[in-house]
Amino acid sequence: MLSDAVRDITDSVRREAQRRRRFELQRQDIRRLDAWLETVENMLESDQETVPEPLIREMAAYLRELNPKLHRALLRNRTREASRVLDVLFDAQELVLPGFIEPGYEDSLTETA
Repeated sequence: MLSDAVRDITDSVRREAQRRRRFELQRQDIRRLDAWLETVENMLESDQETVPEPLIREMAAYLRELNPKLHRALLRNRTREASRVLDVLFDAQELVLPGFIEPGYEDSLTETA
């Protein structure tokens, strides 16, 4: 009986640690996308129409893992047009953000309403 309780507690602690790791990885993804979005937006504001190749390569490596369709869309933009890169990044953000909300958070919103 005591061993069952210890096992349950250990399993609970392990699951919580895994949840926190997943959440932190998602936060890193959002920070990365936000930084790229800000960079490209600033480029457009300063009338720089072309995204530098090293930045495109960095984005492509990330997008390849996130979503192959977005990766292809980024690479199809051979002129590296900033507005098209921005569109791809916004699409990537739409994929990442829904998974960012912690489980149970949505329930707490409906309880207070």
